[in-house]
Amino acid sequence: MLACYILVPPLGSDWSSLEITSAAINKLSADQNWLQVLRGGRIRILMNKFKNVKHMGSQAVEIDPPRLKRYLRYWVDLLTRLTSESPKQLFIWRLSPDKNVNLSTTNRESFSKALSRAYEGVLSKRQTVNSFRHAYEKHIQTDHKYQKMTVAERDRAHGQLLHSHRTGLLYNWQVREDS
Repeated sequence: MLACYILVPPLGSDWSSLEITSAAINKLSADQNWLQVLRGGRIRILMNKFKNVKHMGSQAVEIDPPRLKRYLRYWVDLLTRLTSESPKQLFIWRLSPDKNVNLSTTNRESFSKALSRAYEGVLSKRQTVNSFRHAYEKHIQTDHKYQKMTVAERDRAHGQLLHSHRTGLLYNWQVREDS
């Protein structure tokens, strides 16, 4: 779960709403967000329902980092073996040595809390979904290349987080020193 917020631009709590599929894009409901696991190792997220969909339209996000693709495939494979069927949801499952594996919730708030607890368990520091997004925005905006980008290039950079350039600037949490 943490890898989904560290290895790619963090998508808010939208990972909780993804349904897993291998179906072609034209066969999928536009009322749902999808994790599309395709032949040849491709994995992409199809975002049809998210906060800025009216402004940005539906979005397809390619999962490029090989490590994250591997983690996602391992996770789906593990869930398939443990439940003896292809899982529909990616997160949040209850895994227990003495009970059946079952889907706990797909609620955004529960997912956000689970992510925060997982991060705290690993690094002993509290981190929220929004904290990941702020950190990524800071990374984008402090990159020396950012200052030389055109507005269109900045729009694309901020669009990775499924929001606009303007929203990205509002996310900027840096304390600027007066010159």
